[in-house]
Amino acid sequence: MADSSASSNPEGGGYTYTTPWSAIKNAAGTCNWCRLLPKRQVEGAAQVTVRYCKDTGYTPVGDKLLTIVVKDLKDGSTFMTDDLILYTTRDNEAARMIKARDRITHLGTEESFSMAKACIDRCVREHKANCPPLQSMSILPDRVIDCADTSNPRIILTDGKIHAPYVTLSYVWGGPQPMLTIDNVEKYTTDGFTITDFPQSIQDAITATKMIGQRYLWIDALCILQNSPADKIVQLGKMHNIYKNSCITINAASASSTHEGFLHQPRLQREPRTELPFPCPGGKMGTVFVAYDILGRRKDGPEQSYWDELEPITSRGWCYQEKILPARSLVFASDTLKYYCQTETVNIGDALCEESTGKRLPRGAYFSDSSDDEPDAIQLRQSWLAALFQYTMRNITVPSDKLPAFAAVAELFSILNRDQYLAGLWRKTLSAILVMGIGGWIGQWPVAIGRTSEAGQQN
Repeated sequence: MADSSASSNPEGGGYTYTTPWSAIKNAAGTCNWCRLLPKRQVEGAAQVTVRYCKDTGYTPVGDKLLTIVVKDLKDGSTFMTDDLILYTTRDNEAARMIKARDRITHLGTEESFSMAKACIDRCVREHKANCPPLQSMSILPDRVIDCADTSNPRIILTDGKIHAPYVTLSYVWGGPQPMLTIDNVEKYTTDGFTITDFPQSIQDAITATKMIGQRYLWIDALCILQNSPADKIVQLGKMHNIYKNSCITINAASASSTHEGFLHQPRLQREPRTELPFPCPGGKMGTVFVAYDILGRRKDGPEQSYWDELEPITSRGWCYQEKILPARSLVFASDTLKYYCQTETVNIGDALCEESTGKRLPRGAYFSDSSDDEPDAIQLRQSWLAALFQYTMRNITVPSDKLPAFAAVAELFSILNRDQYLAGLWRKTLSAILVMGIGGWIGQWPVAIGRTSEAGQQN
């Protein structure tokens, strides 16, 4: 930048420089740094302070926060206080100092799936405090898809007697499905089916299952007899175990219908205008990219392109239970491939990843064999209210599905609560709600829980 003078600022971990406001405005057309700063049509100079801080709530853990403060030297007024998130490419000189990488955008490759498996392996190795052991020998659901031959998969009838790891799929139907399991189940078990006959998301799920080294896949459209009310009742009653006991769930977050697919969608890498020079040790110069935190983005500034609440899958009521019940998920998002577990949400390849929204299940949901891990009443109630809130923000196409689509979550909380679920209420606290009303109950529920527990002990 022309006409500027700089001085070190050791206390802030950065530096301060001054420059005319006119210089910032004139250079904004060609200088990426000046594009970030305020443009003022006034005389005088600006004081720009830059601090390079240690960490943020984003992953991976490490250096990636740049704070910029811009003041008017004439009266000391502040015109900008922004935090920018830094990341760089894998082969850049700045990669030695900046831990966060740019996103992987080609998700259907062996390299991408290798990175995904590395996240799973690290979780199993390092997340033992919050994440359960990898489900390696669960009882398979009554029907699963055998993906050993991805060109000719077939349905396996297990009769609840086969132990093996399996994968589940969470996805948006997006309308009537062209291929369902109905009276054709016998043909699917003997002859299998031609994979190209199915919508792209189903094809991608079968491919992804094979690529992460698994054989069996559960998909509701194919593993539930869609023309059998009796079978639907049975399978929906097992839903909480089907998802909770899967070794991992494939979450097709970015696809608004099964016809779109999720492996080969176009995904933007980065915004070129956000590339900045970055001084490195030894006098070398690297480059970094910057983005605003999702809550601090500006219309005229660099943006983080991803927020999980904007994905198509987050609007669907049936998909809520499929998000929170699995201990681990691979989320095929609109920006990259994410690994989600009970400890963290990360982008594969150490790419910059925003914090995910939503509340995870209490630890006792996965460690129920130990009494030491039982959630206390307050924690459990908070988790239940959060689940209700998140679920009711979603849409249900068929109104009569509103309770069934939440039944698996309710069943799990029923086990954790050791209480009977009564269509949105709980037997242990029913009398307190009837006496105080819903509003009074929410405000006083910790006290009410204590009274209910005392009454139970007296009885």
